[in-house]
Amino acid sequence: TSVDGTFSYSFAGNTIPALQISKGSTLKDLKDAINSDSNNPGVEASIINDGTGNPNAFHLVLTSKKSGAAFKIENIQNNTKESINIKSNKGIRIKKPKYIKNNL
Repeated sequence: TSVDGTFSYSFAGNTIPALQISKGSTLKDLKDAINSDSNNPGVEASIINDGTGNPNAFHLVLTSKKSGAAFKIENIQNNTKESINIKSNKGIRIKKPKYIKNNL
């Protein structure tokens, strides 16, 4: 990211405390922060490559480790001034993609 910011989401109707994202963080850093967060209630973050070869070909995917309609991932907030292409566990695009430094 080009500035410090936060990333937050809700899971199963509960708001998860925002993650602090430092300037210079990559998409992999965000994925790792979500997966290692002590407040993570059962969400797995991963990165996929859509195969287009474009700079925005990498997507953050959030998946519930629990099944059922009650375990929705919602209210995704990205306050880093960067647009991140995020797909929820239903594959819905939340933000339009823009280039993000993807030092995978």
